[in-house]
Amino acid sequence: MRALPPLETFLLQSPDSTQSAQVTDLIAQIKRRAAQPGAAITPIHTAISESVVDDTELRLSIKTWEPPGVDDSKPSVSAGLVCPEGQVISEAGAGVKQLVDDISNFAAIEDLVHENVDELGNAITRETRHYNYLAEISEAKPGYLEVQEHRTEHGEVPQFPDNMISNGFPTLAFLFHPAMWANFEFSCEGMGELNGKAMWLVHFRQREDRPTRIQDFKIGSMIYSINLKGRAWITPDKFQIVRIESDLVKPMPNIQLLTEHQIVEYGPVRAPKKNAELWLPKSADLYFDFRKHRYHRRHSFDHFMLFLTDSQEKYAGPKGAPSISTQSPEKR
Repeated sequence: MRALPPLETFLLQSPDSTQSAQVTDLIAQIKRRAAQPGAAITPIHTAISESVVDDTELRLSIKTWEPPGVDDSKPSVSAGLVCPEGQVISEAGAGVKQLVDDISNFAAIEDLVHENVDELGNAITRETRHYNYLAEISEAKPGYLEVQEHRTEHGEVPQFPDNMISNGFPTLAFLFHPAMWANFEFSCEGMGELNGKAMWLVHFRQREDRPTRIQDFKIGSMIYSINLKGRAWITPDKFQIVRIESDLVKPMPNIQLLTEHQIVEYGPVRAPKKNAELWLPKSADLYFDFRKHRYHRRHSFDHFMLFLTDSQEKYAGPKGAPSISTQSPEKR
């Protein structure tokens, strides 16, 4: 019943919200559950195992704490403007391929804000971390891309909030690499805008008949493939990927991963030796419902240092890469 006060407050403060009906239904569900026989006499100190009560449907009905899904709120597009879908996807893919070809690794300063949130997205707990970040990009053979990510914290093996490591923000854009096209369904939705600038909007979805090669979720020694759908914002002149949002194709109750919404913003980083700009992740917001907890993480990257493939400079990464215990999930 602790969930009721914030939900009732939401209705009082936002009676005309489009989510009011959904919140009203949720309050009714919570009250019905509390009114079930035996519910009132449960001792307050009794600990109920997470695996005993399946509240998947209830948790999925709560949408007030995270941004709308990519298929729940489609951005508006210009009427009558035909998208050159093939060119947009091809040119965006060429830019991603150029990035992979040009960079062997890059370093940055990473700031992390990690929040455990309630049903309305209010932070219950909040932690911050600062890391020295290094990403190594390789292509062992044509079409097989890999990014190894390393972090240190004050020169030591880093600590991660709630024992969860979130990686893979550079690789999300790799779904536009020509080697990955066959694994996704792409659809150019039209000309929209982002921050007042015109952008092509491209929707993508993992094909069920193709292998999943973009993201997985690691829990101990077990690895679970993640199928993604989402939308990319691409500039109409140079076809640079500026923003990507993604969701799970469907919930994964077998590992209690019910939602995962990513918002990654990319920006130009100057590469003087090649007289070019390379687009790398500048920020990433991650919202996910895992093991009956709701989390929001924001990663911010700055002070980039690029190491190009034709450079003789080498970077010695952290000597003690953190190991993941059997109880610690790793999202990557």
